[in-house]
Amino acid sequence: MATITLDPNYGYVLLAAASTFVMNAIHTVNTGKYRKAAKVPYPAAYAPDSRTDEAAVRFNCAQRAHAHFIENQVTTLGSLVLAGLRFPLTAAFFGLGWSVSRYFYMTG
Repeated sequence: MATITLDPNYGYVLLAAASTFVMNAIHTVNTGKYRKAAKVPYPAAYAPDSRTDEAAVRFNCAQRAHAHFIENQVTTLGSLVLAGLRFPLTAAFFGLGWSVSRYFYMTG
């Protein structure tokens, strides 16, 4: 039977993984703020194409940034957890870097 021994630094990998869930919550709040400002009712995912005002465009951008995040979060988490088995500090560094870069993408 094979055993997997975790490096003591693997906790940093888990911390970096947890940062993606925090980032998801930040995206959710950000998107909700722009949805409210644009007065786009649920369950509409985006403002209609007929709306070209700034509030609608900002909401659509925030919604798309959140969707991009969610589309990539699962793959990133899988890669992070697996890479962290062999290279925990490097994986944690890049995992946290990914979360920070997603914040800048959201605000940009």
